[in-house]
Amino acid sequence: MARNVDLHDISLLIELINGEHTTKMTGKTVKSFQLDRQLNAVHRRLHFLESLSYVQRGFPIQNAVTYFITEAGIKFYKEATEW
Repeated sequence: MARNVDLHDISLLIELINGEHTTKMTGKTVKSFQLDRQLNAVHRRLHFLESLSYVQRGFPIQNAVTYFITEAGIKFYKEATEW
């Protein structure tokens, strides 16, 4: 069953945009997200956003995966938040 992007997903995109995590070099680790959710839920949502090409994996930091927002993710966010 396909699922749509929801507000929890948007909050991940917001953190990536606000933190300027927009390249492989500036990716953000899952543990560094300032969210009130379990890490497994954040992992699942980031994987979902990755399947839509809204985020991509950046360079790893030690054993941690990093993520950054793509141009497609920025475009989606801007369209979703237009009045």
